[in-house]
Amino acid sequence: MKTTVDKLAKDNLTLSKGNDALKSIVSALLEHLNNLEQHMREENLKIQGVPEHQNERLPKLLKQCASVVNCSFKGRRCCKMYQDS
Repeated sequence: MKTTVDKLAKDNLTLSKGNDALKSIVSALLEHLNNLEQHMREENLKIQGVPEHQNERLPKLLKQCASVVNCSFKGRRCCKMYQDS
C-alpha cells in the first residue's frame, strides 16, 4: 500500500512539473501571438464617415485621402468593411 502511495505521489509530482512547463510554453506562445497580431495591424488604417457611392474604387479613394493629408499610399491591400460585418 505504501509503495502505491509513493508511486502515486511521484507520478503526481512529475505531472505537476510537466503541467507547469506546459503553462510556461502556452504563456510564451500567447505573448508571441499577441506580438504577431499587433505587428500585422501596425499599418492598418480605419476611415469612417466617408460617404459611399456606387461603383467607387476603394484604392482611388484611399489615394485621394492620402494626398489630402500629404501622405503616400502604397495600396498593397484594400479592404472594405461594412458596419454590420
